[in-house]
Amino acid sequence: NHGTVFTIHLPAGGRQDEAKAAEASEPALFPTGRETILVVDDEKVILGACREALEGMGYVVLTAESGEQALELYRQSWESVSLILLDLNMPGMGGQECLREIMAFDPRAKVLVATGYADETVTAQALDLGAMDLITKPFRFRELILKMRVILDSAAVMG
Repeated sequence: NHGTVFTIHLPAGGRQDEAKAAEASEPALFPTGRETILVVDDEKVILGACREALEGMGYVVLTAESGEQALELYRQSWESVSLILLDLNMPGMGGQECLREIMAFDPRAKVLVATGYADETVTAQALDLGAMDLITKPFRFRELILKMRVILDSAAVMG
C-alpha cells in the first residue's frame, strides 16, 4: 500500500484513423494558391513565419522589411504581385505612407493591412487609401489565408 498509481487512457485504434482522416481533409479548410504575395513587416520573425506558411500553401512570397523596400520591390515586380500584406506600424516610411505610394503607383493594387493597433481612425484611413481589408495582429494563419483568398478571388472576378 505504498507508491503511486497512474492510469493512462489512450485512444482506441479506430479513433486515430478517424483523426488522420480529419487531418487529411483539413487542407480544404485552407485554400491554396499560386499567386505572388508581397509581405511587408519590420519584424523578421513575422516575415519568416509568413514566408514559410504561405510557401507551404503554394504561394510565391516576396518580403520587404520596410515601406521603402516594399515600394521599390513593388515598382519592380508589380505585374506579378497579386496581393500585398502590409504592416501599418513600421519605422521610416511606415505602412500608411507606403500604402499611399503604392496606390498612387497602382490604384488596382490589392492590399491587406495588418496592424497590432485597432485604432479606428488609422484603420479607417487605410481603407480610405485603398486597402481592401484589415487583419489585426496577432492573427491566426487560418484567418490570414481566408482573408487573402477573399481578396484574391474577388480581384479575379473584378479584374
